[in-house]
Amino acid sequence: MDQIKIQHFERGQIIPIVVVALIIIMGMSALILDGGMLMLNRRSAQAAADAGALAGARVFCNQSSQNNAAIENAVHQYTVVENNASAFTWQVTTENVGSSKGIVKGEVLVSVVMEETSFFARIFNQDTLTTQATAGAGCFNHEAKTILPLAYPCRAPVGGSVSGDCDYFPLEWSIIESVAANNNHDPKQISDVLFSTYPDKIYIVLDSDNVCGEDMNCNFTGDDDGRYQLNSSARGWLNLTGGSGSANNLRNWIEIGGISDQVKVHTWLSFVTGAKTGVFNAMDSRVNQIVWIPVFNWICNDYPAPGSECDIKAHEGFPLPAGKECVVNTGSPAYPVAHVVTFAPFFPTCVQVNQKAYYNGISYGNKCPGFELAQQNNPHSQPPSYSTIKNNTNALEGYFLIPDSLPGDSVGVGGADLGIYIVSLTR
Repeated sequence: MDQIKIQHFERGQIIPIVVVALIIIMGMSALILDGGMLMLNRRSAQAAADAGALAGARVFCNQSSQNNAAIENAVHQYTVVENNASAFTWQVTTENVGSSKGIVKGEVLVSVVMEETSFFARIFNQDTLTTQATAGAGCFNHEAKTILPLAYPCRAPVGGSVSGDCDYFPLEWSIIESVAANNNHDPKQISDVLFSTYPDKIYIVLDSDNVCGEDMNCNFTGDDDGRYQLNSSARGWLNLTGGSGSANNLRNWIEIGGISDQVKVHTWLSFVTGAKTGVFNAMDSRVNQIVWIPVFNWICNDYPAPGSECDIKAHEGFPLPAGKECVVNTGSPAYPVAHVVTFAPFFPTCVQVNQKAYYNGISYGNKCPGFELAQQNNPHSQPPSYSTIKNNTNALEGYFLIPDSLPGDSVGVGGADLGIYIVSLTR
C-alpha cells in the first residue's frame, strides 16, 4: 500500500518540470526571434544612418552656402523613405576640420531610430523593439594617384569657375565618354568635337618662353580678368623628385607615372624647361587618358623657409594641417619653386610636334585645333605665320575634368579646394 502511494505522488512531479521547460523554450524563442530581429534592426539602422549621412553630406559639401532644408530633405529621403527608419536627427559639425586627415569643410552626423513590433517579447510587456545607430560623412578634396610633371596655376576664380579657390573650368567625364562613343573612339574626332563644342575650356601648354598675360594675349573667354589657358614652357613643367630635370627624367615621369608617394599637397617643386621635342612626344602616349596635374598657388624665387614672407603668402587660404611641414623638392635649376596645393584630373586630346598634330602616335594633320585658335588670338603683322606663336612651336592641349565625375578608383582624397568634393563616411 505504501508503495502505491509513493508512485502516485511521483507521477505528479512532471508538471512543474514541463512548466519550467515551457518557460525556458519561450525564453529561448524570444531570444532567437526577437534577438535576431534586434540584430537585423541594428544592421538596418546602421545602413539607414550611413545612407542618410552620405546623402546629407553630398548636399552640404557641394553647395556654396549651407542649405539646411536641402540637407534635411536628403537625409529624410535616405533614412525614412529608402530605409524605413522611424525617426532621425542630424547636424553639421566642423569639429574635426584641421584635426582629422583630409576633412576640409565639415561633416554631417545622422542618428536614426528603428522600431519593430516584437513577437514573444510581448509576454514580458515589451511590445516594441527599438534600435539606434549613428553615422557621419565628411567633405574631402581630391588627390592624385599618378601625377605628371605639368603645372597649373591656381589663380583667383572669375565668373563661371566651379571652384571657390582656383580658376577651374572642367568638363564632366560623361561628356568625354559620350563624345568618344559617338565617334568610334577615334582620337582625332574626339579632339575636334570637344574643341568645336567647348573651345572656352581647352587648356594648352606651349613650347615657348612667352607667359600668358604678359607677352601673349591668351584670353580665350573674353573676360576682363584676362584668364589664361595657355602655359609657357618656362612655367608649364615641374621637377617632381628633385635632382635632374633632364629630358630623360621628364619622359620617364610622363610615360611611367606613379610617383604620388613623393609629391603631396604642400610640396614645393622647382620649374624645369619642357622645351624638348622628346618630352612632347612622350605626352603623346597619354592622349585620351586621365592624368593628374599638380596645381600651384604661389611661386618663390628662393628657398621658402618656414615663416618667410613667401612661405606665409603660400599658406594664405591653404593652411598647413597641425604638425605638418612643407616638403621642398628642389632640382636643377633649384629656383624658382611652386607651392603645390592640390591635383587636377586632365584629359590630353592632342600633341603637336614639328608642325604635326599627333593622337596616340598617329598624325592626321598639321595643327591641333586649339593651337590654331591660340595663333589667331596672338596675331602678328608679319609672315610667315602672322602670329607671335610660330608654326613650329610644340604644344599639348586637353581638358580638365570634374573629379566627382570620374570612376571611383581614379581618385583619392586631399588637397586644396577645387570646389568639388569626395564624400566619405567618417564615423
